[in-house]
Amino acid sequence: MLWIKFVHVAAVILWFGSAAADVILELVLKKTVSRDGQLALIGLHAKVDQILEAPAIVLTLFTGIFLLFFGGAQWPGVLVVKILCALAAAGANLYCVKVVVERDRWARGAAPDVSLLQSPEGKSLALRIFATGSGIPFAAVALAIAVVYLSK
Repeated sequence: MLWIKFVHVAAVILWFGSAAADVILELVLKKTVSRDGQLALIGLHAKVDQILEAPAIVLTLFTGIFLLFFGGAQWPGVLVVKILCALAAAGANLYCVKVVVERDRWARGAAPDVSLLQSPEGKSLALRIFATGSGIPFAAVALAIAVVYLSK
């Protein structure tokens, strides 16, 4: 069972690391003036999400389910809170992946005179991506519970 815990923790680390990279990419994107630079950052964010983040989220969920059902331990009440928080964070982040990929497709097809960051569509997509940050507190609670209560 130790190996599945290792894979679970590794997946969480990859998920959180790629999510942190996303935040940095979005901050740099806001400061980028050139359209080519914006397209590159939008595309890079989409690739990070598709290649690293989404698979890490799915692997985290699958290994978590495996640990739940085959770990042999009792389910303390705090575990239910952890699961609900983790599901909220995963749901928000998977929705973010969807919107990031949608924005990449839109940006690549947008007319050259359309501002990727200032047009109504660009602003709407950016707002939807920003709103998925609401999953961060849930991820923090799930991680804190894992570290404090379940790492024994």
